[in-house]
Amino acid sequence: MHREPAASAVTVFIDPHRFRRAVINVYENAMQATSAASLSARPDGGACVRIGTRGTAGRFEISVSDSGPGIAPETLATIFEPLYSTKSFDVGLGLPTVNQIME
Repeated sequence: MHREPAASAVTVFIDPHRFRRAVINVYENAMQATSAASLSARPDGGACVRIGTRGTAGRFEISVSDSGPGIAPETLATIFEPLYSTKSFDVGLGLPTVNQIME
């Protein structure tokens, strides 16, 4: 994991418990995307999750990126639908929860 904290002096009014849940859900998805099985096709075999922050003009942004295979274009339209998952072990509520919290 690589952290890039850059935000400073930004005040954002949030529900800390719900916000924490959203960040954890996205982080867990990134970690799962970089699992050994999903990285077997990578030539370098490396796994990386990056977390960064940025604050500007009253806005706060957290970015999470990973070295996993990415989301297939045909799947993008459905990733926020409850109970939808591409994983055999998942319920499909993580990203819909994140979406609801952020809205």
